[in-house]
Amino acid sequence: MYTQQKELGRGWKPGEVEQFYLEMRQVGRMYGVREQDMPENWAAFCTWFDEMTRTRLERSDMTDRVFGVVTSPPPHIPVLRHALVWNTTVRPVAGLVLATVTAGLLTPELRELLGIDWGTGRRVLFRLISLQSRLVIPRLPRAIRMVPHARAAYR
Repeated sequence: MYTQQKELGRGWKPGEVEQFYLEMRQVGRMYGVREQDMPENWAAFCTWFDEMTRTRLERSDMTDRVFGVVTSPPPHIPVLRHALVWNTTVRPVAGLVLATVTAGLLTPELRELLGIDWGTGRRVLFRLISLQSRLVIPRLPRAIRMVPHARAAYR
């Protein structure tokens, strides 16, 4: 999330990433993650994450399936739910953009582990998407920027 906000958003103000992490710990508890299983602060989480991805994470059928789902999103707009329309228009573009953003937010070590091509073309595309995201998204109305659940909670 830290990298995502830095690359695609406005970045973090002092103290925001720590506050975000504390809030995500609360979410973890709601999902049943035990207190002792969560690093106590952002710095401890970063250390834990780096260690896990360096020493424990392995490429598997599951990591490939997760990446496959990310790169081939289901249609949410009714007219696009027709297979011919979806598969020949939006899905290839959406898949490329989502795969590029996902890969761009991973560390070089994770991209290598997962066998993700990160050549010059993908790097340039990621930079263009990042720039567009930072320029356009903050200027959109809140109703468009926020997912429905977030809009409801904001009210």
